[in-house]
Amino acid sequence: MSEPKVYAPSKQDVFLSIILFKDFKNGFFVDIGAGTGIQFSQTLHFEEQKQWSGLNVESDLDKYKELVMNRPKCINLNQKPTNLNTLFTEYNVTHIHYLTIDWEEDAYSLIKSIDFSKVYIDVIRFENKYDDYNPIVNYLGKKGYKETKNNFGGKFLSDITMFHTKSQFIQ
Repeated sequence: MSEPKVYAPSKQDVFLSIILFKDFKNGFFVDIGAGTGIQFSQTLHFEEQKQWSGLNVESDLDKYKELVMNRPKCINLNQKPTNLNTLFTEYNVTHIHYLTIDWEEDAYSLIKSIDFSKVYIDVIRFENKYDDYNPIVNYLGKKGYKETKNNFGGKFLSDITMFHTKSQFIQ
């Protein structure tokens, strides 16, 4: 059996795939700050290895052009994310298995823009650019999420991954 292809810088994609999502196929992801869709991708592993589909958002036009070429099976948007609830409503998204936010400007505001009564998210990963990420962790904790203590063995220790305590993937 060959080793799975790794795209995420700290192997978060493969860790989540093996430990949490296991053999789950045909899931749905949302990737905010998707970049080119390959380099440092948090979601390409799921698309290639697990037949997942998803929604990629990238605000940089040059990266977006590469994203469209690299990830043609996905819905790819070139826009600055400001309100995730609006985005989820527009694309009729009600269940996300994996939401990843790589948005340096303000991940906290994006997370707070989610109406959790309208969309269920199993796993949320965000890039922490704050000196104190506790407000985000506390906010999500009140929504039923718990932080994983695994740093994925990498140098990108600012990545925070939280899972919903009632997720079908938690045993």
